[in-house]
Parts: sequence; structure tokens; C-alpha cells
Amino acid sequence: MTVIGSLVASTLWHVVKIYPLTRECIDSLQSEIWKFVWSKKPEWVRRETCMSDYLNGGLRIINLDIKSKALLIGRVFRFFEESETPWKDFMRYYIGRSLGINDNSRPNSDIPTPFYSHLLRVLREFAVDLGQPSTSKMYYLKRIEDCVTPVQARSELAWNQRFGPGLIWKEIWTDVARSFNDPVLRDFDWRALHRVLPVNFRVHKWYSRISSACARCGERIETLEHTLIHCPMINASLNYS
Repeated sequence: MTVIGSLVASTLWHVVKIYPLTRECIDSLQSEIWKFVWSKKPEWVRRETCMSDYLNGGLRIINLDIKSKALLIGRVFRFFEESETPWKDFMRYYIGRSLGINDNSRPNSDIPTPFYSHLLRVLREFAVDLGQPSTSKMYYLKRIEDCVTPVQARSELAWNQRFGPGLIWKEIWTDVARSFNDPVLRDFDWRALHRVLPVNFRVHKWYSRISSACARCGERIETLEHTLIHCPMINASLNYS
């Protein structure tokens, strides 16, 4: 996920601070991110979960719409700083009165440009308190929390049925996210906990021509539990090693 963030940051964030992206552009870029995350294969974990924090089993996938809006908020707080720059005159002229810092002693406009109209909508959407300067990151995280309500993953319920309700999931998800394992192993652990490893029973649901039986021992249905715990061939291999 760091790779995605760095890639997007280097090519996009400086643009959205100047001019808002169109809905078509945001949807297209977000779609490409999901294709990258799932390698253009079926998405087996809810997008809301993937965007959530590590504590909730998420991956902190970027929400481009919210991120691009949050980055604009920093411009408003920079406007209230003491330094003088030419762009502040434009901002004061178009939305000074809306921000409560302009009066009739200076020229002002009642019709903001499309950019400043968008900026005012962002301030209302994020409920920005102009008297309490904060970072764009803080507003992004807060908005994500408001829009992506953590829902207990179905996988947690399934594991709880097997091992009991005493599992502390926030610690489990955090251990996986902060593991020093190879990224491939971390991805395996994350998918295993979400119960979305491509075992034959799951793949069979998508591609009926593929048998749902275990290819190693012939068990009629190869479930996740069978693959990781019960398969005699897997157990024999582990015991041999």
C-alpha cells in the first residue's frame, strides 16, 4: 500500500491542490487502484473494509475523492497565516466574506469561481472549524471514519465460531499489518484471516469448471480449514519438514 501511496503522491497530489479532479477522473483512478490491489481478479473483501484502518482488518487504501478534497483544506489555513502572497488577494476577493474576513472596505465578489465554489463545499462537507487550524491528514482520517463505518468482518465471526469469542481482533490485525515477514507472507496472512485464500471451494463458486475437491488428498470440498488444518497431505508435508 505504501507503493500505491507513493505512486499517487508523485503524480497527483500537487495537481489536486490547484484544481479539483472531475468525477470521471477520480472514478477511473480509483478503479485502477482496486485492480492493482487485487491483481485484476475478483475483489473478495469489501472495499469499505480495505479502506479501513489496520485495526479493523483494513489496508488503508486511499479514497481519492476524500483525499483530494482534504488536501484543499490546507490552502484555507495557509490563507490565515500572516505572510502575504498574490493568491491570497484572489481568495479574499472571491470568498473573503464567506470566510468572515472581508468587508465592504475592500473589493469582493458575490459569485465565486468554480474552484472557490468547490472549496466552500469542501469546508461545509468536512465541517471545518476555521478557528482550529489542523492538517489535511487529520481531516482526511476523520472523514474516512465518518464515511467508512467499521463493520465486524464476516471472517471474524467465522473464526469466533471455531475458536470462541475471546479473540482480540484489533491486536491480531495489527500484528499482521506490522509483521516483519516478507510482503508476500503478510498478504497470505491477511487473506487467510479474511478467509479469501483461493482454495478450490471458493474458486469453484466463480469458475464452475474448476473442481471444488482437494487436489492433494481428494477430499470432496477443499475449504480453508481443510487446506490449513485438516488435509492429511499438508500435515504429512509439515511433519516431514
